[in-house]
Amino acid sequence: MVIFYYLVFVVFITVVFAKANRLLPVFAFLFSLATLHLLTTLGLNLIIVWVVGVLLLLFNLVLFIPFFRFLFIKPMIAKLVGQSKSLISDSEKIAMECGDTHWEKQLFTNQLKWDELLAVKSEPLSDEEWIFIKHKVSALCATFNKFGLSDKTLTQIKSEGFWALNIPKQYAGLEFSAKAHAKILTLLSSCDVSLAGNG
Repeated sequence: MVIFYYLVFVVFITVVFAKANRLLPVFAFLFSLATLHLLTTLGLNLIIVWVVGVLLLLFNLVLFIPFFRFLFIKPMIAKLVGQSKSLISDSEKIAMECGDTHWEKQLFTNQLKWDELLAVKSEPLSDEEWIFIKHKVSALCATFNKFGLSDKTLTQIKSEGFWALNIPKQYAGLEFSAKAHAKILTLLSSCDVSLAGNG
């Protein structure tokens, strides 16, 4: 019967404190008292009661006192985080480590270093990129203006390589520079935004 009352009490305090994360130490304290009361009522060996009591005391100290949380919980979390980092794949690691904020950070923090920004050299577009922009972009805009975003327009986008602007040539792409890609999207946007979204 004592075990039944114990279980009812534990379920009751669990329901009461389930949505109150800040009161977790109070829940742990009440649970510890109920557990010790159960063990003593059942007449278990005093060594078992003392061992369980010490473990519950340490558990409550960790929850109640920030120093003990720092001492016990932080190393466990650090170890778990260290293990989770090792689970990152090579491609995810490369993606996380590549690039930086460059001058965008300076812009948003209002600390622009103009000498660095002006020192960035812009490579001119290649002849192949200029020819593509001059002929194929204008032809696609003309098709779009005449037929809209139809099957004919989508076929032209596919056949002329608009979906492969920055893909390397070894994979049947055009391997254009980022500058050329931006220029092409800008021109397509001036024709229609939905056209640039398919480019």
